[in-house]
Amino acid sequence: MLDYELLLEKNIINKKNFILDNYHLINLDEVDVLIILMIEFLIENNEFVTINKLEEKMSLSAQKIDARIKRLVEQRYLSIDTYSSKNSINTINVYTKIIEKLNIKEFKHKEEVKKIGDANIIKLLEKEFSRKMTPLEIATIKEWVETYSDELINYAIKESSMRNIKNLKYIETILIEQARVLNG
Repeated sequence: MLDYELLLEKNIINKKNFILDNYHLINLDEVDVLIILMIEFLIENNEFVTINKLEEKMSLSAQKIDARIKRLVEQRYLSIDTYSSKNSINTINVYTKIIEKLNIKEFKHKEEVKKIGDANIIKLLEKEFSRKMTPLEIATIKEWVETYSDELINYAIKESSMRNIKNLKYIETILIEQARVLNG
């Protein structure tokens, strides 16, 4: 599994891009994300974060911002650190929650691959497509494994690869056609 914490800490992964790409995993909406990013913007610019400062920078009322921040704190997306007689908002929990979800998602993906009779097919396709298979694609591949022989599936993948067509529908078309030819 990727060590997202280390990648974020070393700025290998851009924090803003990371949250924008993954906020949906932890049930945040766009307003929540904008507030979090605005808080980070203020902190990066050494400005003290207040509801009034956020209201100045955003098109939301102070009441709406305050309600959102209270909810985000209650749900532990944000925390308020009290030190030196001033409050500071900490956003680290947002990233921690996203990382937990990504690790769970990656773990489930690995478990799903293991459940398939021949995980080599998944690995082969992931290598050919240079990406992980989606749950819908894994379901399609499960159907293939139940319907076609491993040799036929591997043949269809090789045919698709030789034509540089990275598409499961194309592979499935080859499978159907070859099965029809073999079965007469």
